[in-house]
Amino acid sequence: MKNRKMKYSIFSIGMILLNYSCGKDLDVTSSVTNTFSSMPQVSGPVSESALTRKLPPGKLISSLASTGQNINELTFSGGESLQFCENANNLKGLLAEASNPDKILCYIGQMEGLGMLSAISNLSDGEYHYLHFANMGDDSGGGNARPRIKFRISKDVDGNIEDFKMFSCFAGTSDSPVQSEYISQEFVGSAATIVAKYSDSRVEGAETYSYGSDTNVSGTYNFGLGRWTSSKTINGRKVFSSTGGIASSYAMKIEGTEYSDYFEAKVSMDGNWGNNYFTNYFYTAMQIIRGDSEAVSSLALGDGATSYVMTYDDHGNGVGVDYSSTNTTAWTGDDKMSSSYATSDFKTYVDAGTVPSVAPSTTAITFPGDEGWDCSLPSGESWVDIDFNDTPSAMDQIQSCDEDYVNQEWVQCPY
Repeated sequence: MKNRKMKYSIFSIGMILLNYSCGKDLDVTSSVTNTFSSMPQVSGPVSESALTRKLPPGKLISSLASTGQNINELTFSGGESLQFCENANNLKGLLAEASNPDKILCYIGQMEGLGMLSAISNLSDGEYHYLHFANMGDDSGGGNARPRIKFRISKDVDGNIEDFKMFSCFAGTSDSPVQSEYISQEFVGSAATIVAKYSDSRVEGAETYSYGSDTNVSGTYNFGLGRWTSSKTINGRKVFSSTGGIASSYAMKIEGTEYSDYFEAKVSMDGNWGNNYFTNYFYTAMQIIRGDSEAVSSLALGDGATSYVMTYDDHGNGVGVDYSSTNTTAWTGDDKMSSSYATSDFKTYVDAGTVPSVAPSTTAITFPGDEGWDCSLPSGESWVDIDFNDTPSAMDQIQSCDEDYVNQEWVQCPY
C-alpha cells in the first residue's frame, strides 16, 4: 500500500524484553542446556525426503531463484515487482508473529541460564509458576513498571515436553495490570498445535495505538531432527488502529502453508493509513530459501506468483481511485522483477486457485475462557520476584540473540 509507514510497537513480552531473541542452539553459555531449548521452533524449517518440493499435482518447481531476497533486508524500488513487495511484507509479518513463542521460550531460557529462575526448583513440574518483574527499563508498555507472567510446563511419562502455557500481563499499570499475551504449545506424539495471541495499546503524546494478533500453527514435528516434517500450517490475523496524528485502521488475515522450499497463502488486507485507503487480496505461492543457519532471519524469498485484486485510493487528492488492478503475475526472486513468463509453475498454480474476497475481521483480539488470566496471584501461591538490577548483564546477554528472528520493519512498496 502506498505511503504507509506502519509503526508497530508490540508491547508484549516479545517486545518488552526489547526483542531479545535467540536461535535453537543459542544459550547463555555453551555449557548451559535450559529447560526450554528442546521445544520446537515455530519458525523452524520443514524437512521432506525430496530435495525439491513439488507443486500439486506433482509438477516440479522450475526457474528457481538462487539467492532471493533476505527477509530482514528487503528493499524495493520503482520498476520492481509491486506484488512481490506486498506479499513479502505479508509473509514477513506473519513469520514475525509466528516467531513470538520461539522468542519467549528463548527469553525465559536465557533467564534460567543466568540463574534468575533459581527460586523454582523444577520448571517442568506441571504446576503454574508466577513471575513478577522489576527494573526492566523505561519502556514497559502502558505504564506497567511491574509486569508479570504465569507459565506451566508439563512432561509426559517419557520426559518429553507435552504442554507449555504462558500468560503475560504487560499492559495496564502496576496497580491495575491487564493481560497482553497468551501462548499455548501442545504436543500429542509428533502432532503439534501452537497458539500465540497478544493485544495491547499505547499512548504516545496525542496519539493512541491499539494492536493485536492471533496466530495458529499446526503440523507434525520430529523432535529427533528438531524439524517440522512434510508441512506446517500457519494462520494469522492482525489488527491495528490509531487515533490522533494519522488516524488509521488496518486488518490482515493470512491462511498459509509452509513446505520445505515454498510457501502458499491466501491473504486479505483492508484498511487505511490516514487518507490512504487500500484493499489487497492475494492467492500466492512463493519460493523460500533457507540459509546455512536454521534461524528464520537467514530465510530468503525467491520466485513466486500471485493472483490478486488490489486497490489504492488517496482520499482527498481529487483523482478518484489512484490504483486498481486484478490479474495474475509472477516475479523473479533474484532481481525482484515482474514476469509473465508462461513457463512459471508458480503462475500456473495460482492461476488455478481462488483469490479471497472477504474483508478480514477488525474485531479486537481477546482472551476468552482458559486463555484468560486476571493477572492476580492465586491463594497459596507466591511470586518469583525477578529484579533486573540484580543481574546487570542480563539485558545485554539476552539481547545479543536478537539477530536470529524476523524484524518488524514494513517495506515501502513501489506504487
